[in-house]
Amino acid sequence: MKKILATYLLSFLGFLNLRAADIDVTADISADTTWSASNTYVLKDYIFVEPGATLTIEAGTTIKADVGTGDSAPALIVTQGAKINAAGTAANPIIFTSVLDT
Repeated sequence: MKKILATYLLSFLGFLNLRAADIDVTADISADTTWSASNTYVLKDYIFVEPGATLTIEAGTTIKADVGTGDSAPALIVTQGAKINAAGTAANPIIFTSVLDT
């Protein structure tokens, strides 16, 4: 019975992963914002978390940097006075990677 439940759970989690949306991040974060583990976030440029704003990143979230142009590469920058709350776990790490990473 446990094997059957585990199989169904893995199938369900795989289904959820297929339904994840790619969200292009193109604007600075000026208000409290939460990035959900059910989506993949693609940084399109320098993205600043501005003073007074808190970016919360759920455990299991994937953040990808798009291909940069010239000498710049997309990045997430937490400015002085801003906050980031990102607590991944061993089972659900927060992953920062590139769109080129397959």
